[in-house]
Amino acid sequence: MKKMKKGFLPHLPFLFLFFSMLFIDQYIYMYGDDYRYATYFSLFPHFKGDQFTISQAIQNQIYDYTHVNGRFFINIFSIFMLVSGIEVWRWLNPLVIVFLAYLIFYAVFVRLPKKGDHIAGTLVVSLFFLIHLYIARQTIFYAIGSFNYVYPMVGLFLLVAYFRRIDIGKPIQNKWATTSFLLLAFLVGWSQEQIALLTIGFLAFWIGKEIRIQKKVNLLPLAFFITAIIGFLCLYLSPGANARAASKALIDYNNLSLIGKLKITFPAMVDFFIHQQAIFTVLVIVFLVIVCYSIKQKSFFLLGTPIVLLPYIFSITMFGQSKIFEKWFENKLYLCLYGALLLGLIAAMALYLAIKLKNYLYLVFPLGFILINIATTFTPSMTGGRVAFPAIPLAMVSILLLFHSIRNIGIQKQIAVIIASCAVFNFYYLEKEYSANAKIHEQRLEIVNQHGKITKGTLVLPRLKNRSAAGYELDDQEYVMRGFKDYYGINENVIILLK
Repeated sequence: MKKMKKGFLPHLPFLFLFFSMLFIDQYIYMYGDDYRYATYFSLFPHFKGDQFTISQAIQNQIYDYTHVNGRFFINIFSIFMLVSGIEVWRWLNPLVIVFLAYLIFYAVFVRLPKKGDHIAGTLVVSLFFLIHLYIARQTIFYAIGSFNYVYPMVGLFLLVAYFRRIDIGKPIQNKWATTSFLLLAFLVGWSQEQIALLTIGFLAFWIGKEIRIQKKVNLLPLAFFITAIIGFLCLYLSPGANARAASKALIDYNNLSLIGKLKITFPAMVDFFIHQQAIFTVLVIVFLVIVCYSIKQKSFFLLGTPIVLLPYIFSITMFGQSKIFEKWFENKLYLCLYGALLLGLIAAMALYLAIKLKNYLYLVFPLGFILINIATTFTPSMTGGRVAFPAIPLAMVSILLLFHSIRNIGIQKQIAVIIASCAVFNFYYLEKEYSANAKIHEQRLEIVNQHGKITKGTLVLPRLKNRSAAGYELDDQEYVMRGFKDYYGINENVIILLK
């Protein structure tokens, strides 16, 4: 019994993550695109009234691939998951999140948690509850958001685990397993644009590292790279993706020069990086500073902390009157300069550690964290916290790697206690906000069950009190309201009014 207890303790934080996520997921209902996929046939007029079958779902998705969206496999999985409701997803989601947490741990240690790893496990789990609500509400707490931006990251980290085993001289030898990982590379490449780029970037970086060390190219990593490229081309060159990029809503943006586009998107990216990813930006830089200083004992490394912290500190309202840096953050030139400084600071310290410690991980993970943010500057819209999530697991694994490099156990414990305390406090806030919204959803369902069969007139439903703890409100987009009506069988002539 005592031996089993010791073996179980390192997994306790991950068990806490599972039950915590499961607890919150029971408060989550359908949002936004969830209705679109749950009532997929009704949103395309020529499919309306069709009976749901596997062949019909595939036929419908082929139409979507050629007219709307290139994410073929993700959309198929989304249809099958939500066509019968969100209840199954509520159980699937915490399992996938916990699996991702284990993979983040595995990426650093190349093993599962064992005795003495409870502090590292606590850190990883705590970081999931420190994700900014704006990002979390459109990814880990939103079904379609999770399918598009969270679950493909599991595929990427599985590939990382595969190559990390090669790093330590314990490669996977089974041919069927290798074939499965090759298929995974293709599917991740054909998953979501940012994550596909991360996959290709990681494989290219790893191949480059091997060429530098071994002075030759191995065919297997090259096969992974080519497979991922093929998947990405299926996504990027899809007729639906091209049609979406050329839509009327983007005419003004598409007519701009490259410089004109960057003038809009780069400041928006930096603002997002500074405000929505603040906790991870601060932690990555602070840990980089600590580890760099512990190696070289040079005081100039300590400048990294105030550089990143001062603007956040002075953005707090002073004496209830003004925010010292508020005007600065409204200035696009300041945003660009400060953002470039932060990004350069992370890259420079990460490169320094990779060289000094002779470990490419110190560069590849922090670099992935910042580069996937930079990549969003080449997209027309920076709205929505979902675009930020692919960077978050890379920030987490960077933080864990740097945390592990702090050899002082006392400092590790203090850091873990502080971060875990903040996570517990934030979990309490999340539970409070999502449970409040859940009560409103239940009130809506009660009204729909009583009065939803009317053929015309107005149906009044309560509005969500905390809009920030919801992927979308019903009146955010026309298709959301249409999907809501289709899902609950409300006549299309009925006007839904939120009050």
